[in-house]
Amino acid sequence: MQVTASAGGWSVILAAVPDPYHFKGRNYDYGTGVGFYGQFGATMFNCLFFRFNYRGGLIGTVNGNASH
Repeated sequence: MQVTASAGGWSVILAAVPDPYHFKGRNYDYGTGVGFYGQFGATMFNCLFFRFNYRGGLIGTVNGNASH
């Protein structure tokens, strides 16, 4: 049995986030945030494979409506 795992993260310097409430005539807000990922995998008997991947991120509004 072989088991593998990895994790990491990155920063988001500038992102355009969709906003249903128009702020000064535009339908998006500017934001910054962080991103992250994780991976876990297992191999058994060289014929049964399992892998779980996750990617996510958090972005906060810096220009526009409140992010809540």
